[in-house]
Amino acid sequence: MKRWGWLLAVTACFTSVHAAEPTLNWDAMIHLDAEDLAEEGIAEHYVQDVLPTLRQYVAQPLEVSEQLDNNAAIYNVSAGGQQYAISSPQISEADSWGRATWAFFDIVNRQLSASDYRFYAFYNGNDLCGMFLTRQAYQHYVDGLSRMSRNTEIPYIPTAQAPWYGQPH
Repeated sequence: MKRWGWLLAVTACFTSVHAAEPTLNWDAMIHLDAEDLAEEGIAEHYVQDVLPTLRQYVAQPLEVSEQLDNNAAIYNVSAGGQQYAISSPQISEADSWGRATWAFFDIVNRQLSASDYRFYAFYNGNDLCGMFLTRQAYQHYVDGLSRMSRNTEIPYIPTAQAPWYGQPH
């Protein structure tokens, strides 16, 4: 009988830990794909994928404009007086993906500065996604990740620093 009592106690511990794991509304995840963003897709993804939700948190969302020079292979984006150089002959393809990711999330998060929400990146590259979360929901989710989770599974706010552009690693 003692053996079964111990087994039930251990099972109860794991069950209660599992039940306490935080959940996110995965249906609210927005697939972005860093390659799409870097290939002249920032304005399109902003308008179609992010703006409808952003309007819930920001009264006057910024307009995003793109400046293209296909002959010189230059792609720049601007919003709210901030200019972002995404690609040029001096910027590698890998860095253009990181710069596009940073620019996109920076444009959205600068607008959320007075809100409790932030737009967090999940993953990177072709798997790049974003989700609006309160800081509390973010912290609750991160605190609940198992120690077995990889750092690359942690949501993050992209930065302009290459080579990881803010992603935990």
